[in-house]
Amino acid sequence: MSILHKQSCATDRSVIANAFIRDARLSYTARGLFLHLWCMPDNSAPLDAVIMPTMTEDAVVIRAAIIELVRYGYLSVADDGMLCWLNQHPSGA
Repeated sequence: MSILHKQSCATDRSVIANAFIRDARLSYTARGLFLHLWCMPDNSAPLDAVIMPTMTEDAVVIRAAIIELVRYGYLSVADDGMLCWLNQHPSGA
């Protein structure tokens, strides 16, 4: 079973496997950030422009969560700041 399978965010529901939610390598902050990003449109603006202003956490905390998500294969960050979904089977999950 795929851990991640992103579909259109046009509906009011998101589906994600429990394997992601139970990935003990990730902090709760990283999991929450990922779920927030997961339901954003695929063509969302760069991280600093849209997401950071809506967060209540310090930017350092958010960036640490992004580093976790990149380290474990859930995201990559393009040169222009856009977030990219990597694959359906993050490393070690």
